[in-house]
Amino acid sequence: MYKLKIPFIKQKSKISFSYLNKFNLSMALLHFVQAIVMIIIAKGYSLPVTTSYLTFNDSTKHLEPATKNLFNVDLVWVVVIFLLMSAVAHLIVATIYRKTYENDLKKGINKARWVEYAFSASTMMVGIAFLSGIYDLSTLLLIFTAVAVMNFMGLAMELWNQLTKRTNCFSFIAWRMIPGRNLTGSIARVGQSDLVKNLMKFGHGAGK
Repeated sequence: MYKLKIPFIKQKSKISFSYLNKFNLSMALLHFVQAIVMIIIAKGYSLPVTTSYLTFNDSTKHLEPATKNLFNVDLVWVVVIFLLMSAVAHLIVATIYRKTYENDLKKGINKARWVEYAFSASTMMVGIAFLSGIYDLSTLLLIFTAVAVMNFMGLAMELWNQLTKRTNCFSFIAWRMIPGRNLTGSIARVGQSDLVKNLMKFGHGAGK
């Protein structure tokens, strides 16, 4: 029985691949059940997705900013999609991808984790952005992309470190040099009162 060896830690992990497989199957079931429960008990919580542009004011003869509501998104389904992504990811690594997944772990890498996070974490951050009062389509797409790229940088780092004797974090350092990299980290500071208010409304609606 192969015992997992965690990089940078001298002790060997007592977690076996058999245990890890059962854990992944359990997490797949748990996330799936959570998604079903969310669909059943949660009330609709619709939020707008908008876009901003310039329009000509015939009265003032000036260009003025305007906002248009493109469509509405039910936040409940954003949460459900996040949970289903996690459920599917756990199920895949426990079944059809198990052999490759376990071979990767023996090498100290976990490609499946980064790919799943690139989509599920990005979806989660968009949901948090909605609760923070961010409805602009361009900003939401930027948030999703920024989180996805961050996770793919993690994947790139793990793959690169397979070829080096010393851990190299260049991909994360390079990412930190990109202007606007702190956008997603700043969401919690944007419209904090709206975030708390919307969380309370969302939670209250789910409990009805």
